Amino acid sequence: MNRGIYRLRDFPASPHEDLVYWSLWSGEKAVVSHESAAAVHDLGDLLPGRIHLTVPPAFRKTALEGVILHRGRLEESDLESHEGFRITKPLQTIIDLLISGTESDWLAGVIRDALNKGAVTRTALDARIAALSPEYRDRAERILKHVEGPARAV
Repeated sequence: MNRGIYRLRDFPASPHEDLVYWSLWSGEKAVVSHESAAAVHDLGDLLPGRIHLTVPPAFRKTALEGVILHRGRLEESDLESHEGFRITKPLQTIIDLLISGTESDWLAGVIRDALNKGAVTRTALDARIAALSPEYRDRAERILKHVEGPARAV
């Protein structure tokens, strides 16, 4: 553990205690995002090798090994709370992955799962995509065509 952050040994482990740790490390300023948020929401087949956190632009700490810090401002309406940490909602997670350049097939799987599970609606997704720059809108439209087609067998 880190200086000033302790875990009670005799209490059961939480499935996401690593994310709670990073929330505490950041002074509760970090939000679980990108690939890590997709994994927590069980969307797609992303298996992040590092923890992705979004922090405010003025956040002063530097990322440690195993963590990727994304700097940006998030709206409270795009966040939800889990046990001990905040995380981007599925719709914001999709937008983050789209903008960060996540490989199209992986992102298509995330979108497909989010739509199939009812985690996002197509109307809400279309509205968020419409507000993006043309570069990201075009990319999103190409990926959505892939999502609308038949799912490929693995």
